[in-house]
Amino acid sequence: MVLVVGGGASGLMAACSAALALGGEIAVLEKNDRVGKKLLATGNGRCNLTNLGASPSCYHGKSPEFAFQALKMFGPKETLDYFHSIGLVTREEEDGRIYPRCGQASAVLDVLRNELSRKGARILVGEAKSLRVRGGRFSVLTDNGQHWADKVIIATGGKASSALGSDGSGYPLLQSLGHEILPAYPALAPIETTSAHAKALSGLRVKGTASIERGGKTVSSRAGEILFASGRLSGIAIMDLAIYARELPCDVCIDLMPEMSESEVANFLIDRAAQLSDLLAEQFFIGCFQRMLGQVIIKSAGVEASMPVSQLSRNHMEALARQIKRLRFPVLSVAGFKSAQATLGGAATSGFCPDTCESLSVKGLFAAGEVLDICGDCGGFNLQWAWSSGWVAGRAAAKDVLQNRK
Repeated sequence: MVLVVGGGASGLMAACSAALALGGEIAVLEKNDRVGKKLLATGNGRCNLTNLGASPSCYHGKSPEFAFQALKMFGPKETLDYFHSIGLVTREEEDGRIYPRCGQASAVLDVLRNELSRKGARILVGEAKSLRVRGGRFSVLTDNGQHWADKVIIATGGKASSALGSDGSGYPLLQSLGHEILPAYPALAPIETTSAHAKALSGLRVKGTASIERGGKTVSSRAGEILFASGRLSGIAIMDLAIYARELPCDVCIDLMPEMSESEVANFLIDRAAQLSDLLAEQFFIGCFQRMLGQVIIKSAGVEASMPVSQLSRNHMEALARQIKRLRFPVLSVAGFKSAQATLGGAATSGFCPDTCESLSVKGLFAAGEVLDICGDCGGFNLQWAWSSGWVAGRAAAKDVLQNRK
């Protein structure tokens, strides 16, 4: 029997993959009252199940290249072919993101559950407390009793979204059998800031380019949506940068007009001033930016709100352009696991085979998904890693079971 510990995305896919060959000899052990709780919350309840642009550059960790083989074997195309084959209808949206056509994450969970049911796989309720190898088989002790298995796949997730059951419970299981566990950090999380501007702009969404700057140098940049909230920044562009914002001091710098250079923005403002010379500075950006954002730009540039636009000099325009291109937010910290969507860190991939996700030191032990030190960007990349690693782990575990019977 193959026992999958964890009923999240990677665990369910591992079970489905293994069930293709072993049918009812598959069981999923889930500590929550139902499987797939975190899956239901992904994509704001819509489930961004993959991204057609998934590539090696979208993944992070101590050795992100570990993910490449599984993604090559079971990438976005294979993932969609599989989901379509078990009844899910999908649609492509902006930037290659794929969602269920019905717009409900529950549809993804339901087709996976239906497939497991059709194949005769079981879902067991219980939390794994210990994992041991005895006589070539695995003993998993839970709060509801003991289970024996020929192969075990650890797919318990990381520590992000702990309210949905991800609490790092798989780490001690793998560590007990000799695997190295790297420090875990929140990833795809909001960034806390000391800037009062975030509070002033609370609730505002903009499109732009955000960068992490440290010591006067740009560490990393992302384009996309930016969301302002009281004391924090969020949105896809910001959350992708969270893994670079742990080392302080650093700043988030936002480019509100990435399509123009700073000098081009300054010239644009000069031309705009010629058309709107009868306004006050506080009215200058109406029709260009949201009102409050325009006021923050003016204040940050040191321009008096009551100054007539006709009196704004080229120096004023250059100061405004600098703020438009580099609106600065000093970083206080990265939000914790409660607000994070993914985990950076976990089980070191150096202890596993990239072709199968099998342990290099414990035959018959596999790991899949976020419990491993692989983290993807926003936009469906983490779920794709869950599907890819789950598929190769389940397939390899089932293959081993069948070979041992010959």
